[in-house]
Amino acid sequence: KAVMTTARYDLAAAAVGGKIYALGGGNGRNKNQEYDPATNTWATKAVMPMGRESLAASAVGGKIYVVGGENGSNFVDTSDEYDPVAGTWATKAAMTLSRNHLAAAAVGGRIYVVGGNNGGGLNKNEEYDPGVGEKFTGLTPNKSYPFQAKARNAIGSETAHIISSTYTLAVASFPLAGTSI
Repeated sequence: KAVMTTARYDLAAAAVGGKIYALGGGNGRNKNQEYDPATNTWATKAVMPMGRESLAASAVGGKIYVVGGENGSNFVDTSDEYDPVAGTWATKAAMTLSRNHLAAAAVGGRIYVVGGNNGGGLNKNEEYDPGVGEKFTGLTPNKSYPFQAKARNAIGSETAHIISSTYTLAVASFPLAGTSI
């Protein structure tokens, strides 16, 4: 497969519209590059508003959200939204805690940011709802939250819904308008 046009480490990646976006990272903190598997090509896209590495990314509603990381000298709490169709960035609500080496995942139209480092390992969990977009909300670590989930493999086969779980993160058990679980 085609190699990235800029070699990087500690970057984040997210997929939207059948394309993969490589975001930030060491040796390219403000880079945003799109990989199209159908054509096996890379394209440079709009640079991130704040260059950083050791960040996390997740996609919701056709947009990519990059969170946290470090800017070379400081941990950051920054959250930015990239719209691949418009090719634009917008700054969103900051996390409640600056950190790098965190993880992010989207469930039910919301983004969950977990763990990370800000001088030591963290058990912090936060939820961000792009539909509201006002703030990150902390979740209680090691608390059971009920939720619905299912998995889809690379060829589109899905599992049945899991009705409840004791996993630490959760959202409401119904999809937001215009989305599906």
